[in-house]
Amino acid sequence: MRPSLRALGAFPRLTLFTRATCGLCDTAKASIAAVAPRARLAAVHTVDIDAPGNERWHDLYAFDVPVVHFQPAEDAPVTKAMHHISPETVEKLLGI
Repeated sequence: MRPSLRALGAFPRLTLFTRATCGLCDTAKASIAAVAPRARLAAVHTVDIDAPGNERWHDLYAFDVPVVHFQPAEDAPVTKAMHHISPETVEKLLGI
């Protein structure tokens, strides 16, 4: 699920905010993996909110992971889903 650094600037882009030992995060990863081939995402990025350097995301989402951000284009607003991320949730978020 790790894209190349070049792909991180590409759109549409999906970002999963997660942490280790998070059962809901494992479910979210599986849901994204199930839907991603049909979604034609340019980038799927995973952010461990507990990793050094991710304090901003930890402060924002410490009690809310998993969180998924979807941005269809560079100038488009980010839409998000939190907590129970099913394949249907990902499909709805991506508009497919």
